[in-house]
Amino acid sequence: MNNAHLANFLQLAKRVTQAERGLVVDGSETVVAMVGLDEDTLQTGNLQTLIRQTVRDALDENRAILSNNIIRDPSEAPDTNTAFRNLRLMVGIPVGHGGVVYLDKQVRNGVILRKDIEQLQRFGQYLIEHELTGMDADAMYEHYQQMNAPAS
Repeated sequence: MNNAHLANFLQLAKRVTQAERGLVVDGSETVVAMVGLDEDTLQTGNLQTLIRQTVRDALDENRAILSNNIIRDPSEAPDTNTAFRNLRLMVGIPVGHGGVVYLDKQVRNGVILRKDIEQLQRFGQYLIEHELTGMDADAMYEHYQQMNAPAS
């Protein structure tokens, strides 16, 4: 799978989920593209570790991984809601077996719907199985919309 396809799929996933930022890695966990993130941001706090774990879990299990940046173990959840204003929903979505899209969004700005995550994962597999990896981001979005339009 080529890097342009992964970068275009990242644009599609960000648009569908309305995520604030994201990145996509190839099968060897090399970052191919980023949106709303830069190297300095990745080095902030434990963000890089959280992203790496989300991506690795999605690659290893070949399924979407939902997480957050504060509570990995429910027994370690904070007792107050002061940390929740910074709570970010994190998701890793496999793109076939060739990469993973990582997205995140502050919970106070809305959630990323499981329905969208599942549809994106199926669509990523569909594109690979039907050898449609040459689409640009706009064509990919249009195709995604057609496939996921409600039945009339």
